[in-house]
Amino acid sequence: MTPVIENFIAKLASNLSTLSDSEQRYALDFYRTFLLDGDFQTKEEIIKELGTPNSLANEIKQDYVKFLTAVMSSANNPHASDNYFNGLRVKKYPRRERVLSFASFDQVQLAVHSTDIIIHLGNKFQVLVADYGSRPIEVSLMKQTLLIKEGIAKEKNHVVMFNRLTSASRVEITVPQKDSLAKISGHSRNGDIMVQNLQLDNITFNLRTGDLYLNNVHVTGEVIFSGKNSDNFITQSEIAQLSSRIYDGDSSFKRSIIKQAIVQTRDGDLEIKQCHINSNLEAADGDINITQTQLEHQNNIRMADGDLNLHQITHDTGVQLDVKDGDIIYHNSSIGNKFTSQTKQGDLLKASVRDGDIVIK
Repeated sequence: MTPVIENFIAKLASNLSTLSDSEQRYALDFYRTFLLDGDFQTKEEIIKELGTPNSLANEIKQDYVKFLTAVMSSANNPHASDNYFNGLRVKKYPRRERVLSFASFDQVQLAVHSTDIIIHLGNKFQVLVADYGSRPIEVSLMKQTLLIKEGIAKEKNHVVMFNRLTSASRVEITVPQKDSLAKISGHSRNGDIMVQNLQLDNITFNLRTGDLYLNNVHVTGEVIFSGKNSDNFITQSEIAQLSSRIYDGDSSFKRSIIKQAIVQTRDGDLEIKQCHINSNLEAADGDINITQTQLEHQNNIRMADGDLNLHQITHDTGVQLDVKDGDIIYHNSSIGNKFTSQTKQGDLLKASVRDGDIVIK
């Protein structure tokens, strides 16, 4: 590690004292890798992409606060319930909480409907379940795979429901080591999934009207994510390969290393900020904003009915653009000598747009 990087990491560490020891260690390890991956040679290059150590530390702490807020907001009022109005009588299902401990498990498999799932580092292998009698959560262990399943709702045909108020059930899973889990997979209909401070081989999720949060997650294999009416947020993570298909939702990748990303969005925006990424992006009816980012190797961006904004893009790269009914705005960037639209000719900056403008400044 160069003296420039060592100095930046040291200053960053002095601004992260409010985080736990493990959170500080994981954050510093990630940014060492990030700076080495980006081949930064000067302080100015680092600040251009990541900001000052103080501003970066504030963003890191905000990410942890957002995760904690999401966890706490999913822990609904324990007296909340599903309300079934049957004539003048109200049937209430009180929420139950229970804690389950296991010797170990290395995979988590989900099959839930309206349950929020939180998976993160803790003191031991443990599962905290908060659910309702109307739709109980079943937890079992089969050959080192932890199975989380949401039971069938206990609703009678003669009950007439209106003005129903439902609080989500919640499952919080903790493991004692960052690399305790190899794989997380499954599906959720209306709940959020949050993963933090873990190293895994693979992640596979299918969501509908629920969001995905990955913070400080290292995936050596592939992340496969599909969703409808759902957003996904990836921060401070290192991912070997990402495949994402989103309908009616936004995607946000910040301060991450993604060696290969294939992302398809429809009716949603895509934001990439302060990342090192090799990308194949396809968007319909949404904007793509890429800022303070190193686009590595060959990148392909195809768009319809949206704008493409490229700001502070650095390092040599090949970019192929195909934009319809939208603008290309390219500014304050140095992108080498291979910026092309339909060709691979060198020493060109070439882009084509139908029914839109190209702005270079």
